Amino acid sequence: MLQCRHVHESAGPEDAVRGREPWSGHRGRSPSYDDEAHDHLDECDILLLGPQIGYTKGDFEKEAAGRFPVEVINMVDYGRMNAAGIIDHCVSVMG
Repeated sequence: MLQCRHVHESAGPEDAVRGREPWSGHRGRSPSYDDEAHDHLDECDILLLGPQIGYTKGDFEKEAAGRFPVEVINMVDYGRMNAAGIIDHCVSVMG
């Protein structure tokens, strides 16, 4: 899973209390769009884009070619660092 570093770090004790292991079974990396994101698309289960680069979603969907979902993180969840909300969205998208 390619995700924003702060979301990954924010998913912690409160998620453990809820009985979740949010990233369990998913591969995780946190490169930024400007450095090496495109080089790691073969490692994705889902690609999360920050709202500030949501305009690139179409480009990433073309590269993903249906291999994994590409989602833009909800701006409110991103701004509030609502890791639980972001994880819930990922789980619903991934089934």
